[in-house]
Amino acid sequence: MEILGFKNLTQTNWLHPDDVVLLFKRLSSGDGTIHDVSGEEWAREFLGPHLIPEVPHEVRKLFEVARGSMIYGFFFYPLYALGVEQLARVAEASLTAKCQQSGAPKSAHSFQEKTVCLCKAHIISEKERPAWDAMREFRNEVFHPKDQNILPPAVGVRVLQDIASRINHLFSVVQA
Repeated sequence: MEILGFKNLTQTNWLHPDDVVLLFKRLSSGDGTIHDVSGEEWAREFLGPHLIPEVPHEVRKLFEVARGSMIYGFFFYPLYALGVEQLARVAEASLTAKCQQSGAPKSAHSFQEKTVCLCKAHIISEKERPAWDAMREFRNEVFHPKDQNILPPAVGVRVLQDIASRINHLFSVVQA
């Protein structure tokens, strides 16, 4: 680590695993042993969540960029956070696409307005709304950073799973 607090990329180290990532271990559920987590294991975790075919192509592309960033976090640790930040954009893009599909008023410009429209249309339930509101708040924070966010890979996996699930649900709901 250098003055920045994370890996100083060079022509000789850019394809080497980030030392911080190598600190993470996994507990075997079988025999209780602790082992290193390989790049392949992390990639498998990040490659698990998928978006359903009903999700618009444009949203799926944004999702793949977020996922790809996190997979490459194995080589440059800050990419985990960058991928999670991209997921906030993916979430908003999914709301925009669903609003367009459902004929929501064109006056719904903000993340919050889109969420309200989709709640009124019963596409987002009142039970789901706090999670979408939390994503909006997170999106607002990452769009106005004071410093570089750093997140562990397991957090990235969990957020990727959560966002994929929410987006898939959004596009699998049949409008009443």
